Amino acid sequence: MTKKILITIGIFGLIIAAIVLFVGFQKPEKPWGCKMDEDCKNVRCVGAFCDNGKCKCPPGETGNISQVKVASVYERLTDGKTINRSLDDVTNILKETKTDFVFRGFWRFRPCPDKCSQFPPNLVQQCEEHGYSYEHLKDAIQEIKKDNPDIIISGAIGAQYIWKTDWDPDTNQEIVYPQTWDMALDLSDWEGISISKELFQCRFAKSLWWIADEDFDCSKYNPEKQEKYLPDITNHEYQRFLVGLAKKQIDLGADAIWVDLLYKQAIIMMQVTRDPNHPAVKDAFEASSKIVDDIHRYGESRGKKIYVGTWSSCVIFPYIQSDLDFVTVTPSYGEVSSMEFDNAKWGNRIKDIRDNLGVIPIFAFIDYAMMDKTPMGAFSQELSPEDQRKFLEIADEFFQERGVNFVYPVHGGYMGKNARILSFGRPGYYDSLAPEFETYKTIKELALKKAGEESNCGNNVCESGEDGSNCPQDCCVSGDGICREGCILENDDDCETVKPSTPFGWLYEGPIYETHLYYHNGTFKGLTERIPGIADLGVKTIYLMPIFGQLPREKGFGYIYHTYDYYTINSVYGTSKELKELIDTAHKYSMKVLFDLVTCCTWEGSYIWNQDGVHSISLSKLQERADVLGWTLEYEIIRGDMWIFYGCNADKSRCEFAGMVVDDVVMLRHQRVHWGFAIDKTDPAVIDYFTEAAKYYAEEYDIDGWRLDAPSNNWNPDIIDGDHSIQQLLRSAKEAMVEIKPGAIFLGEGAYISDSPLDPVLDEMCEVSYGRFFNDYIFQQVLRGLGNSEELVMFLKDENIWYDRTRTRYVETHDTPRINKKAPQLNKPSLVLLSTIPGVPMIQAGQEIGATNPWFTESPISNPQVDWTNEDYELRDFYKKVFEIRNNNNAIKYGSIENVWKSGDNTYAYLREYGNERVIVVVNFLDREASSYLDLSFLDKGTVLYDELNDEKFTVTNPENFRIFIPAYGSRILFLTANK
Repeated sequence: MTKKILITIGIFGLIIAAIVLFVGFQKPEKPWGCKMDEDCKNVRCVGAFCDNGKCKCPPGETGNISQVKVASVYERLTDGKTINRSLDDVTNILKETKTDFVFRGFWRFRPCPDKCSQFPPNLVQQCEEHGYSYEHLKDAIQEIKKDNPDIIISGAIGAQYIWKTDWDPDTNQEIVYPQTWDMALDLSDWEGISISKELFQCRFAKSLWWIADEDFDCSKYNPEKQEKYLPDITNHEYQRFLVGLAKKQIDLGADAIWVDLLYKQAIIMMQVTRDPNHPAVKDAFEASSKIVDDIHRYGESRGKKIYVGTWSSCVIFPYIQSDLDFVTVTPSYGEVSSMEFDNAKWGNRIKDIRDNLGVIPIFAFIDYAMMDKTPMGAFSQELSPEDQRKFLEIADEFFQERGVNFVYPVHGGYMGKNARILSFGRPGYYDSLAPEFETYKTIKELALKKAGEESNCGNNVCESGEDGSNCPQDCCVSGDGICREGCILENDDDCETVKPSTPFGWLYEGPIYETHLYYHNGTFKGLTERIPGIADLGVKTIYLMPIFGQLPREKGFGYIYHTYDYYTINSVYGTSKELKELIDTAHKYSMKVLFDLVTCCTWEGSYIWNQDGVHSISLSKLQERADVLGWTLEYEIIRGDMWIFYGCNADKSRCEFAGMVVDDVVMLRHQRVHWGFAIDKTDPAVIDYFTEAAKYYAEEYDIDGWRLDAPSNNWNPDIIDGDHSIQQLLRSAKEAMVEIKPGAIFLGEGAYISDSPLDPVLDEMCEVSYGRFFNDYIFQQVLRGLGNSEELVMFLKDENIWYDRTRTRYVETHDTPRINKKAPQLNKPSLVLLSTIPGVPMIQAGQEIGATNPWFTESPISNPQVDWTNEDYELRDFYKKVFEIRNNNNAIKYGSIENVWKSGDNTYAYLREYGNERVIVVVNFLDREASSYLDLSFLDKGTVLYDELNDEKFTVTNPENFRIFIPAYGSRILFLTANK
């Protein structure tokens, strides 16, 4: 173009105004006003018609975007690893909030490859952690749409920048300077605008903080040294590039594309030329509208309606408007900060949109950017959590009254470069579930109300304990996703019911973390402070050892299992309020909490002892039984009391029978004598006591279940007649607790009780297997070279598991030596093995940093403090990575197991398979590199396997005899790249 008119730009601030309503020019009349049916063509529905000057849609005939009730910002769907959130968690969040429209589900703000492995090596891990690849997006959309195929997922791309080195989605290759600089906007290409390309780009970069130095001399601007530029929307290569970004997300399942600042160049041109009819303005406007048309056409070519949206700023131009499906608006920084809206301004703005674009959806969201003074900056940093919740209510009501859909800020939105209040103490973007904000409950309440599900349920959901039968079917799900009794859903998979029909409950979703306050400065506060780090590790359940009142005479760590009364909290740990804060904090980080219930035994002077709740037999009756059995009873005076023993070891710590004589009645001791007196678990008073205690902590402290310490029978059947099974006690306590806390579980120590399976009423009960698995298999078989992969798989398949319950897998607990003390070289391979075989991994606090101090040493009152100041960060990162892999893969959590090791060095290699997901795990316990051959005949030749643990790839050239190398004490977790 020729340059005829010189325009001097004095105040460059005009250029940086991104979204304004144009004033100072009289816009010509628009052909809207609904004078005839064809004027309603911009209404995105079938059969739009004119009714009294307004365009309307036939009832029931609106398009999906017009039918949206609940819209939520979730930017990005793929970044859950940064906050220990799985795709299942994201899916549940969208379901709980009844989200119809996911706004900015994937924001393409930097160069984005198909796979993270295409990034330079130093960026691969960051890419995986942040879920920033098209492969991640594809997986996320597929997973979310399994349960909600009608949800509209919007991707997002930006028209305001191109990176100096960018990634071309069409060619799947990098584009670099000067090719990218050629696409940058040069105002001097149009008549009458006299400013160099470098000067314009420099000033624009400074206005958006791309150049942080406010005093930077633009005469020294060198595009080759800059990260990004403002592109020219009229440039054909850039148009191809921008539409290609949209096409990429559409190919992966996106239903809508939101283009940020699509009309920014037209706005800049109009402000610079001060002539809305200037060719530069018109060229930019038409180019932007062409982008909309091109995206629509591509969707149609794929047989799919794609909704395209951008900011509402397009309405300021005096041209026939583009064929947009929706537009967005935002409250201002001042409106959010003051929590007050400008009625007149919004009245004019919405009228202008309707007059120009017709009846299309308008979505209002709290906008954000890289600077601080943004609406999201005010919302997250200036408003208290209470005011944030109040603002959401105010904004929702304000916009609904004006026919605008307020988009709930569920996840995402940059809070500013100087933000001090961060989600979960880490990411710089907003998250409504983060304990720093806590707006998620309010969002759920508003969303359910907007979805029309609050009418008969009270507080939008059926409250705990209510029948629920009078509630609408979709409303019988509580805020935590648990169906209340009396609520029958057509699809049982819609929620975790009171009694799951499958064993795949919440316990499967992540590792268990066994801990006690002694590991954390001995206080509730000490553990509370460590919860963010525990959650970051990937833990989903905290198992807290006993914190109840101990017998006054007992001191030290070893006696915490000697509970005096379950209704008292040991005051040395802190207050009841601090305990509640601990549990609340764990819940805010999406973790469950189990307490420890000791039903096996008690001590003299405890509540149960004083209520005659222990097994007893008269002294004369005992002597009669002994005579029949041929026993020779031993008598001994201990601390002034008479004791009776039979069949004991040298120190009398374990006996076939032991008891203490009290007034000619023998009070039976547990066979492990130092544990205490054997509780009579069929005594109605004992059953009632434990039942009420289980309920009490569900009601008062909101715990999620109990770990049952040694629930196996502990009387000698040769001495005590009758059935004294614990099943009646556990059934009573379990049924009472789930009435208060649906979905609660009892995690039982031991495989089964009294050599018979547990009652199926306790079908959520899970089992531990330290003795047989770790001691008998890992140490006895693996280290001695006696086991092999085939035997391991057979061992797991033949395990004595009842009613489809699972086992927790661990290599150390408070009852065992520390793995890093006994065999530190086994720490990593054991973790991989236990995290990838059927079951749920459990670790002890400190295990993840290589702690070596045990619970018990020579004395049972040792104090095993963990030195958290000297963490082994490399080991902890390994634990985190293994748990992330395990938590994010259904095949590992739920799948079958088959041996695939064939020959070569003795490694443990097995296939986990669930549905169409397959994972191959290889673990090497040898002190040298192993070379093993695997039978992968179920794979095609040429299949590529990706080792997610070590970020390596392998091509299967010989499926029947695939050779693989594993480092000493190393492991590989291999995924089919098609599944990745």
